[in-house]
Amino acid sequence: MEISKIAFENYRNLDKLEVLFSSTSYIIGENGIGKSNLLHALNRIFSHNKFLEGDFFDTATKIRILIQLRLAEEELGIFDDYVDPHNCNFINLIIEQEYDDATFRVFHQETHEEIPVKFFRNVQYIYYDSIRNPKAELSFEKEKGSGSLLNYIVKHYLKETGEDDSNYIDGEKLNTALNFINGRLQKLDSVSRNNIKVSFDSNNVNFLNTIFKLYDNKNIELKNSGYGLQFSLAVILSLFEKLISVSTLAKKKRGGI
Repeated sequence: MEISKIAFENYRNLDKLEVLFSSTSYIIGENGIGKSNLLHALNRIFSHNKFLEGDFFDTATKIRILIQLRLAEEELGIFDDYVDPHNCNFINLIIEQEYDDATFRVFHQETHEEIPVKFFRNVQYIYYDSIRNPKAELSFEKEKGSGSLLNYIVKHYLKETGEDDSNYIDGEKLNTALNFINGRLQKLDSVSRNNIKVSFDSNNVNFLNTIFKLYDNKNIELKNSGYGLQFSLAVILSLFEKLISVSTLAKKKRGGI
């Protein structure tokens, strides 16, 4: 599925703007012309189902956005019969929201019939902001963000094997190390006075996710590698973050979790 066209009315500084997209598009321009605003609009449409106060150029007027989606052959039917009557590979939508509305409403442009917003769940849209820090996300310890797939794989492994990460710890050696460390720290007045101690909490996958790291082909830990490689991997893993979220939600609805 691809976005082929979008037109704005009363959205931030993009009022009366129409943008046509090709299969691969780049948005280039001077600061302040609305590049980020366009991406924020798409994120609002496909991820949040509502516009916020700051999205209205004029709060006395509704936001109205026309968007055209191009469907691949295998995607035909995911919006039921709400397609372009002249070409079933396209669907033309109108998105509207008044300032006081809690969410926006979606209409089929040709018939003006309202379309359930739930259909947008079929659109896999990933918004990855350059402000995000892939160095922090690409970790097995993270349950959210790009690293959620790494965390999920470890959990899946332990579930399949019926183990937990405590099976991989030599408890006797660990306690010996803890006793040594605590013995030295207790000699510090501020530590002993406040009853502070070092302990170990092995809960589910905390241990394995702590010791696993990502490395590149030069055996350099990924967080110390180039930003280009970090961002390229983080964006791909963000796709799986979305899939995990959808899959988890579906399992909850079926009572599987």
